[in-house]
Amino acid sequence: MLREMKEDQLREYLEQLLKVERDKLMGDIKSYALKYAELATKLARTKATYEKEKLALEILEAKLDKHYRATLQRVRERAVKEAIERTESWQKQKAKVIELKEEVDILEALLKAMEHKKDMMLTYISLMKMKENITKAKEGAKDQTID
Repeated sequence: MLREMKEDQLREYLEQLLKVERDKLMGDIKSYALKYAELATKLARTKATYEKEKLALEILEAKLDKHYRATLQRVRERAVKEAIERTESWQKQKAKVIELKEEVDILEALLKAMEHKKDMMLTYISLMKMKENITKAKEGAKDQTID
């Protein structure tokens, strides 16, 4: 997914996602909601997967804890914890949880960037309308002074 992209690929993706072109602003506004919805949906699904995998890790830890407490000669918290963390299945599950957490963080950052893009587009549109109104007001003032 996103975390697997190389830096240059990620940068290109971000530039395309967040690009605003003055002459294509209306099209950007129309496609913005769809892009935002896609990212928000992806985030929700990734968060759900993250929570499931995190729960699976907790269950695995409980099973391994029980196993090591029954098999270790001297049961100390530190010894049990170290035994659990050396277990290959725990390491794989922990890596999966960390990867999913990273993906969630990236998606949250993208959604925040999309919100900034929206603010930027709205500000630009407001400025353009203000400029248009000033121009009309000046033209109206010229028309009144000519009479």
